[in-house]
Amino acid sequence: ITRPLLALAGFQRLTLQPGERRTVRFDLPVNHLAFLDASMRWVVEPGNIKLFAGTSAVDLPLAATFEIMGATQEVERAFFTAAAIE
Repeated sequence: ITRPLLALAGFQRLTLQPGERRTVRFDLPVNHLAFLDASMRWVVEPGNIKLFAGTSAVDLPLAATFEIMGATQEVERAFFTAAAIE
């Protein structure tokens, strides 16, 4: 079993005027990165995670990468995180 290529972890609708800039912040608890393993348990595995932001699943112009370290952990799955517009 492998981690899904893309998964929605947070969502905040934001309308911008041309040239307008806003900052959106959200927490991403590690259990939001869980996926089902071969035993049908929600687990978080070590590895590199690429985080995207954009207008849709096919328009993701912003990206950042981070690494989960340590052993595979079984977690309680949480599906979405709240975002805040500043």
